[in-house]
Amino acid sequence: MLRAALAFNGALMLLWSPVLFFNMEMMWKAMEGRKAAQAKTAFDVMIWRICALWVACTGLVCLFASDVPSGFWTARWGVEPALLEAVRRPLGWLCVCMHGIEVCVKYAAVGAKVTQAASGNVVLAGCILVALLLE
Repeated sequence: MLRAALAFNGALMLLWSPVLFFNMEMMWKAMEGRKAAQAKTAFDVMIWRICALWVACTGLVCLFASDVPSGFWTARWGVEPALLEAVRRPLGWLCVCMHGIEVCVKYAAVGAKVTQAASGNVVLAGCILVALLLE
């Protein structure tokens, strides 16, 4: 179950990263308004793009640890499946903690709009947490 939760987290994070990288203006308008979005600078774009790269990296790490697609990573990197199993629980807890911290950061920034801004974090953290507690 944890393997599936990490794979789900990894796939969604990897798919979400291009949205963050290329469409941040859409999110700025939705969360802060058109005027605030127009006031953003090249520095703001850089920060969002760096965040998008880390989201992609975390997604790939989760896919690697879950070895999804099945056998894809172990076959290409010569890693024993048991080694990947050993990192799943710690990675799961790290992901839950980081998603939780991100929810808090978003709440501090957008207040009541946190349900819109952090719904993905809550779902992903919740899936992993359930898997961790049931294993």
